[in-house]
Amino acid sequence: MTYTPWESRPTEIANLINPGFCSLLLCSAVSGYQISTGYGAPYALMYLILPIVLYPPARRNLPKNTKTLLPMWIQNHSDLQYHITSRVPVMFEYTRESLTFGLQHGVIQIQDDGLLYTNNKVISDKTIITENQETNECLLSSSLLGRWFGKVNNPSFILTLWGLQP
Repeated sequence: MTYTPWESRPTEIANLINPGFCSLLLCSAVSGYQISTGYGAPYALMYLILPIVLYPPARRNLPKNTKTLLPMWIQNHSDLQYHITSRVPVMFEYTRESLTFGLQHGVIQIQDDGLLYTNNKVISDKTIITENQETNECLLSSSLLGRWFGKVNNPSFILTLWGLQP
């Protein structure tokens, strides 16, 4: 597995999709999943987080809480589903790089059950609030997605809802 060297990346890509920030987004999703289920998040679901959270039209149309049913939301936002599904392969390398970064820095851990965990002392919705509104939206959206996916708690079903193969 090789990543594009940092200095070879276009500045905009390096700034927007840097592995430190993206690993925090994934960590926030893992934390949300843990809060919802009491155990870790499936690895496969992490590949949905960045394509949704870093796509402003999708992020801004997410519900405010997990009371909205995920299948109903996807059905009502089929235009966004298409864009998100097409972004998953594009964001695959960045997600994997961000997971690797998070694992290397102890923000995300893989435990014996094969699920992803985070140390809740590292991140919570209340501890990482920045002055940048868009950054806060991304962090809160990641947490919401983690809790929402945890509420469904069936990774294959979630991937299928988005039109992806498990």
